[in-house]
Amino acid sequence: MRRRTDGVTPGRPVGSAPQHGPAGVVTVHEVDVELVEDAEPRSARVRSRDPDRRRSRPATARGAEPAARRHLGGLATGTALALVGVLVLGLNVATEARSTAAAARVAAAPGVLDAVTGFGVSWTRTDVQLLGVVEDVVLVSSAGRMAEALDARTGAVLWTVGEPGGSGWCTLLSSDQPGIQFERTTPWTPAGEDLACHRSGWWSDGPTDPLRRRTLVEVVDTATGRTTGRLEEDGRLVTSMLVAGDLVPVVARDDGSVVVSRWEPGAARTRWRTVSGPGLATPDAVGTAVLQDGRTLTVRGHTRLTVALADGSPLASHVPALARRRTAGTPPTPPVTDVPDPVALVAGPEGTRVVEPGQGRAVRELWRLPRGTTPVPVADVAGVLVLAGTAQVAAHERRTGRVLWRTETAAAVDPVALTDGVVVLLPVPGDGTTDLAAVRLADGLELWREPLPPGTRLLVPAGAAVVVQARDGVVGVPVSP
Repeated sequence: MRRRTDGVTPGRPVGSAPQHGPAGVVTVHEVDVELVEDAEPRSARVRSRDPDRRRSRPATARGAEPAARRHLGGLATGTALALVGVLVLGLNVATEARSTAAAARVAAAPGVLDAVTGFGVSWTRTDVQLLGVVEDVVLVSSAGRMAEALDARTGAVLWTVGEPGGSGWCTLLSSDQPGIQFERTTPWTPAGEDLACHRSGWWSDGPTDPLRRRTLVEVVDTATGRTTGRLEEDGRLVTSMLVAGDLVPVVARDDGSVVVSRWEPGAARTRWRTVSGPGLATPDAVGTAVLQDGRTLTVRGHTRLTVALADGSPLASHVPALARRRTAGTPPTPPVTDVPDPVALVAGPEGTRVVEPGQGRAVRELWRLPRGTTPVPVADVAGVLVLAGTAQVAAHERRTGRVLWRTETAAAVDPVALTDGVVVLLPVPGDGTTDLAAVRLADGLELWREPLPPGTRLLVPAGAAVVVQARDGVVGVPVSP
């Protein structure tokens, strides 16, 4: 029961005069109120001052309409979430496909390491000289052999050239390293090359063949150790030069004549062969043999012989105008890249321009380095351009030039691209040593480091390993155990 204090007499209509008791006192009436449970939700009630209007609208209609709206809203939300999920899944699949394609491009690029995971157990060959690396084959020379091929991961001997204690020397036929081909370490290039092995000596072809001095040049397939080409001349080898991928040996005969030829190793054929008259060479030596302008070769001894490199025709002399001509050099490009048209660095008075090839011979400038900065491009992979300066390496965003990271490197070690597209290996100063540090290409985070052998001068990628030319020999360091 609830008390009313509004002064309304029970049963009287609203608006009639109230009944009062004594002056100033309001009569209190007791009213019986029946409490009925309302099944209609509170939120669905329509508040109205008109009781008849309130009763005229069915409660079921008022309650069902918001429920229907909630049901439709739930369906719309679920549909939107499903669409978002499909879009996210599609984006993830597309991103994964692009990442897989990018990783495949990087893995297929010449000179890229296998996935770098850490240092393995290294191997060492003392008293050998590094000739070069072709994919995962390490080529060295020693006192006992003209050349040996070693497995980059284990150091096991795969094949050899020459007899123990024999004389001779071998070099890689690197088409972008012209010049004299005496025994030396060929700077690393990503393209696989054959090996050219030269030797001179006295021998005969059989019991009835007279003993005579000969020069033998053999081309060896670095993958198998098989001889694929052979050039032989009577006489002693004076020098051998590499011109546009062809060998140009100069051989002095015992009668003083000189033989100059141009030999194509890949096809094992002689393009041309020119023989001078007697008396050019002495029994022991020829004065000089000089390449001029990449067009002529002059041999000087008692007399002089100048030949055109194009066809071997003898010339009265080289053309002075050609000697003075200055040809534009090829702008340096990164040796390791996963794009068909890598960027090039073009030095100029206003700074070094980073350009990419355009239509025809045109180039498009991407960005510039400050004036006086002349770094060496090392790698252009995964959208990152790695440039090596004096005792430092910097990674730039390829399209904009934004510096992603920069780190100090060991000045005594030549910069070479050592990367798998995710991690780059850098020679860095350590605690009294030179260390090999694994740095994440995207942000420069150093993942791990290990000390390199004392006297490290050169690092070369070799598939699952890094080959080190050190003071005491050649060391193989597996980086993808």
